[in-house]
Amino acid sequence: VPAGERAWKTIEYPLLEIDISYNGSDEQDVDKKQKENKKKKHGHDSKHKKPKVQKSIFFRPSLEECKARILSLIDKLVSTANAVTIFETEDYNVFLKTVKQPAYQMTSETPEVKSAYEQLASMVDTCSAAPAQLLEQFKKYSFLLTVGMRETNKVMESETPPGLEELRKRLDEFSMSEYKIRTLAIDKVQFNMFQVDTSYIKKYLAERARKLKEALLKGINKYCMKTIEDIVKKFTELQNNLEEKPTSKEGYKVLKACLRESDKRVATLKAQHELVGMHLELLEDNLFKVEKEIYYKFFTVYCFPREIRSKREKGNKNLANYEEQLRIELEEQKDQFDRELNQYHLDYAEVIKFEDTESAQAQ
Repeated sequence: VPAGERAWKTIEYPLLEIDISYNGSDEQDVDKKQKENKKKKHGHDSKHKKPKVQKSIFFRPSLEECKARILSLIDKLVSTANAVTIFETEDYNVFLKTVKQPAYQMTSETPEVKSAYEQLASMVDTCSAAPAQLLEQFKKYSFLLTVGMRETNKVMESETPPGLEELRKRLDEFSMSEYKIRTLAIDKVQFNMFQVDTSYIKKYLAERARKLKEALLKGINKYCMKTIEDIVKKFTELQNNLEEKPTSKEGYKVLKACLRESDKRVATLKAQHELVGMHLELLEDNLFKVEKEIYYKFFTVYCFPREIRSKREKGNKNLANYEEQLRIELEEQKDQFDRELNQYHLDYAEVIKFEDTESAQAQ
C-alpha cells in the first residue's frame, strides 16, 4: 500500500526504445508503366485505387502510444490490486458472498492512484519534449521523401529545365543534407525514460540524398551528351549546306539563305556549346565521372567555327559562279531572242510585198 510523503517513485533511465521511421517514399521511384502493367496482369481495377500515403517522418511507436502504454500500467496495478480479495476477517459472511471483496479497494479516483497517474503523465510529457525536438530536426529533411528519383533524373528533359544556378543549389542541398543527416545524432540517443534509435532513418535519408544527387548528375550528364551531339550534327549540316553547289534556282535560294543566316546560326550554336561547358564544370565540381566521348565531341566543336568560315568563302564562290552561269545563260537567251526577232522582221518585210494571199501562194 502506498505510504509516506512520496507514494510513487519513477526512474529516469531508458524504459522504452522508439525508432524514427518513415512512410510513402519509394512509390514515386517506380516507373508508372511497370505499375500499370502489374495492375493489368493481376486484373486490378483502376477505379479501386488505394489512397496515396502521405509522406512523413514519425516515431514508431508514437509518443502518444508510449504515453498510453505507460499510463496503462496504473490501470493494470489497480485491477491487480482489486483482484486480491480479503482472506482474513472476523465477518465470516464475507466468505459467503458470491462477489469477493477486495482486500484494498482502489479506483482511478483513489488519491494515491490519481496522484500517481498525474505524476507519471507529467513525467512522460517532460521526457517526451527532447525526443520530439530531435524528430523535428529530422523532419526538416522530409522533402527528400517527396522528390522522385525518376523525376530528378529527367529534370533536364522538361519544357523549362532549371538554370545552372538552380542546379548548383539543388546539388549543394543534397550534399549538405547527406552530411547533416549523418552527423545529426548518434545511433541511439537517450532521453531519460526514452531511447531513440536513429540508425535506420539516418541510413535511409542519407542514402536517398546521395542517390538523388547522383540521379540529378546523371540527368545533367545525359543533357550534355545529347546537346553536344545535336550541336555537332547542326554544325555538320551547316558545313554540308555551305559546300553544296547550286544546280537550280531552288538550290541557289537555299545556299543564299544559308550564307545569310550562317553567322546567326554559328553564334547560337557557340552559345549552346558554352552553356554545355558550364554544365560539364558543374559535373566536375561534384566529382562526377564524365565519359571521354563527351569531352572528345565537346572539344571537337571548337574547330567548327574556323571551318565554317572557310566553307562560307567556298559557298560565296559557288554562289558567284552560279550567278555568272545564270548571267551567261540569260545573255545566250537574249541573243537567241534577238536573232529570232530579226528573222521575224525579215519575213515580215517579204510578206508585205505581196498584194494578196493568192499571189503570195503562187510565189
